[in-house]
Amino acid sequence: MSEKGNAPRAQRARKNGSPRTLRVLVVDGDMDVTDELAARLDSSSTMLLHADTLVEANMLLRIHQTDLAVIATHLADGSGLELADRLHRQWPDTQILVTTRRPTVARMLEAVRAGASDIMIKPLQCDEMFDRVQQATDRYRANRANKRRVRRLKRACRKLNDARIEVSEQVNVLCGDLVSAYQDLALQMQQVASTSEFATLIRQELDLEQLLHTTLEYVLQKAGPTNAAIFLPANTDEYTLGGYINYDCSSGAADVLMQGLADRLVPKVADREDVLYIADDNTMARWVGEDAEFLEQAHLMAISCRHQDETLAVLAIFRNRAQPFDDKFVETCTLIAPILGESLGRLIRIYHRHLPPKDDSGTWGFAA
Repeated sequence: MSEKGNAPRAQRARKNGSPRTLRVLVVDGDMDVTDELAARLDSSSTMLLHADTLVEANMLLRIHQTDLAVIATHLADGSGLELADRLHRQWPDTQILVTTRRPTVARMLEAVRAGASDIMIKPLQCDEMFDRVQQATDRYRANRANKRRVRRLKRACRKLNDARIEVSEQVNVLCGDLVSAYQDLALQMQQVASTSEFATLIRQELDLEQLLHTTLEYVLQKAGPTNAAIFLPANTDEYTLGGYINYDCSSGAADVLMQGLADRLVPKVADREDVLYIADDNTMARWVGEDAEFLEQAHLMAISCRHQDETLAVLAIFRNRAQPFDDKFVETCTLIAPILGESLGRLIRIYHRHLPPKDDSGTWGFAA
């Protein structure tokens, strides 16, 4: 077709173009194919382009992407199969129909390798040609629909995967929280069991000496081999030894050390509500003074046993630093200290209940 004839057809096609428009390119020196398709295709949904030569086809392809191409094998300026191959490489989704007057096996194979989805033999029957074009159109639209579906599925898969990762992370966090909650609950149950066990042991003790003995035995059971002592208030700011377990101190050193602890360490601990834990010699010297030489390479913990905001005893435990007290035992001591304080308070009430009415002793009832 002449250049003059091409211009109106391309202009009409662009005017009718839309996002859903099917773009059809016919490359053939014969206008019959283009005219027949123009007569049968819906101009409102089809952009029909025609080129007589490879040069014209390349010019149109620089402007328009084509969805379906009908290409003759022989053109005035070259082989249509070369155009088909280039078109297929550039837009793999494009349906390519090849027309030829001299069909041979070699030519058909070459057309298939060039990307042709159908081969029509000239002269073309109008109905058959239109049916083949319609089939190619259906294939193109089906392929496009499948690709859109695949893209939607990929997006959905990405979203599902993101959701899976998020849920997995939340499950991991939840599992971690559950494990932490279980560990906390188990620790609380252990604490309840420990306090219940100790409270049961000393609940019926009405004798001070027996109460202290039971407490020291319980400490020994929980800590293992250790030195332990319970100091009781004698007068204001003065404490005396109520009972002790000697693990690795000589008898002479033990007496001096216990007196030193009662004079220097215990009054300071009595004013504290938390556990005192000493694990180095310098700190030990500051708290114990000159008697710290008996506690060299030892670690010590001490806690006040209080009842109604009054210190009724101080529990001190120490042994070689090579055997440190674990956190569980320290926690046990913090739990039994108030129970011991409560039991001592109960003994004080019983003791004072049996005192003569005018007794004006300045002691707590534990030591004269």
